[in-house]
Amino acid sequence: MDAILAELEVCFQERNLKVGELPFEEGQGWREAGIPSTMIIRFCERQTENHGSPTSCCIFHNNCKIYEYRPEKAIHRVAFAAQGRSLLFLQEGH
Repeated sequence: MDAILAELEVCFQERNLKVGELPFEEGQGWREAGIPSTMIIRFCERQTENHGSPTSCCIFHNNCKIYEYRPEKAIHRVAFAAQGRSLLFLQEGH
């Protein structure tokens, strides 16, 4: 878990996100407010590029796929639905 949190922190910095600035409210960062989709996308890209762990990513909104990242031979998948200010992670078979 610590490795994932550290990787998410790198994604936060690489996306030039700042505590208290959009998409966060005053005094909040990803740890308090949640992980924005741009960080999740970058997390999947970094897993593929830097960690030898190809990870695909799909984002849905109002039952429409609005983003897809599909590296060759993906061994992991992240799929989620954006609803307002919330992200719902989807699991296979649910």
